[in-house]
Amino acid sequence: MAADPRQDAERISVLMNSGEYARAVKAAARARKRFPNEAYFANAQGLAHVQAGQPLDAARAFRVATRLRPADFGFQKNYCQALISAGLTKEALDRIRQLQTSHPNEASLHVLTALTHRQVGAYDNAAQAIREAVKAAPKDPVAARLLADNLTDQGHFRDALAAYDHALSLDPGAVDTLLAKTVTLTRLDRGEDALEVTRRCLELAPTHHGALLRHAVLLNEAGLRDEAKDAALRLMELQPDNPDAIALIVQLQSAEENRALRPRLEAIMKPMPLGHPAWPHIALAVASIDDKAGDTVSAGQLMKRANQVFAGQRRYDMRAAQAEFERICALFPPGVEPPPAPETDGPYPIFIIGLPRSGTTLTERVISAHPKVFSGGELPQGPAIGERLMGPGAVLEVGVVVEATRQYRAGLPAAADDHAALTDKMYANYRYLGLLVAAFPNARVVSLIRDPRDTALSMWRSYFPSRRLDFAFDLKAMADEANRFRRYLAHWHRVFPGRIYDLSYETLVGDVETASRQLAAFCGLDWRPEMAAPEKNRAAIRTASVIQARSKVTQSSVGGWRRYAEDLAPFTSALDPALWPSLETPGPDGSG
Repeated sequence: MAADPRQDAERISVLMNSGEYARAVKAAARARKRFPNEAYFANAQGLAHVQAGQPLDAARAFRVATRLRPADFGFQKNYCQALISAGLTKEALDRIRQLQTSHPNEASLHVLTALTHRQVGAYDNAAQAIREAVKAAPKDPVAARLLADNLTDQGHFRDALAAYDHALSLDPGAVDTLLAKTVTLTRLDRGEDALEVTRRCLELAPTHHGALLRHAVLLNEAGLRDEAKDAALRLMELQPDNPDAIALIVQLQSAEENRALRPRLEAIMKPMPLGHPAWPHIALAVASIDDKAGDTVSAGQLMKRANQVFAGQRRYDMRAAQAEFERICALFPPGVEPPPAPETDGPYPIFIIGLPRSGTTLTERVISAHPKVFSGGELPQGPAIGERLMGPGAVLEVGVVVEATRQYRAGLPAAADDHAALTDKMYANYRYLGLLVAAFPNARVVSLIRDPRDTALSMWRSYFPSRRLDFAFDLKAMADEANRFRRYLAHWHRVFPGRIYDLSYETLVGDVETASRQLAAFCGLDWRPEMAAPEKNRAAIRTASVIQARSKVTQSSVGGWRRYAEDLAPFTSALDPALWPSLETPGPDGSG
């Protein structure tokens, strides 16, 4: 009796619908062996790989599907999307261009082109592709939404808000578009409006996972911890393995509550393969529980395994980072004053730079506690402007600097205009500091210097969605970036002597009043007592440090790396001692 492919198709469908993506991958692979000429099973395997968080494997499967059935446009688009997700930008663009020869007016291909460009930060190229998509399908809400997303990533928040409203006029009930709009609203310092939008989303779709998560996150950013925890717990009841809900719950709960939660998390993780998208995130949450309980062996093992998974998905290109460093430094030779932009109206920036998890959030809370300072958080326009204006072939001239000033000002929340100064703690600004200081001759720069081993441990415990932080999942890559940060800092000190204030994190947490007085003087502010109590600063916090930043300043994290000295040995041994002279000479296990 001949085999019936419909039975295999039904089995794969059941596994996919039940969330058993790893088993679906295997079932599709077996079906492909039995029916090697049936494109359906290659496509099904690709879809299963997508759900399992394996974009490169998905691309391989979709490639087979397109070879077996080249005229199937849906298969072709699946292949392009997988190439984009896998970071294979050139291959994706080549394939999309091939498809456009036979589908010249297909809006979805312009959308895919835009997504490809956005993945590598080429927002101007993305904007051109989006314009083509809108021209081909002016009533398409997908293209309209993508335009708004692109404007947000470029830091053009006011224009982005108008674009989201236009997209919503085309599809008023689009919950995902409403949720994306909340990101722009928070960037415009309209957190209460963003919360109201999430409430509307939950009225439209009470069990929408993304809406519940965003609602919980915004509540937490606003300091409403109990309400945030309740929203996250509701999401976990609906989707027990939701990694974002679990991570937030573990942050918000007491140590006792987390100890009670741990067996449940173990039960969720046990049947999961390492390739399951949620596994490494839940592993980090369990590691946090174990760390608080003093079980550093278990916590260290879980952090190591989780980061190995992330590192496999997010490759860090050391050569590209070094090439960028050399190119940027060449534009700003020491001893040559960069052409300054004319001073403009509006608040002067206080750029707070440092490695991730080095104390930049705490420093911002100290400075922005002053009533004349607007808390900008991690403003995205600095890196966006730097990437646009300081790319390969860039020439530094007055026009470029003036344009940087204009673009940066255009992305600021309107509320910032009511203040004398604003803080910008975007970590990646240390790469583009030359352009930013030239663009704002009255800017202040505060650089956080923290024991890199404590910084590394804090990064090792965390997940960072930004592709600019791909180095954070590999200890040697992390050390490479830490060394490069010190090289950038040394270069900027030579270019802008006396313009950068190096602040020791250990000094800050050791005596916050004295440190805040010194910060106020450097930033041109009169000292206020509230600057010595940053935990009382009620401005919204939009980083992983939100819980710590709302707690009283302590020295509890100083030297915490020693408990994980052996785990951190690959990082410690890769630090350049000439760049970190204050560190003790590491022992054979990486300890000081």
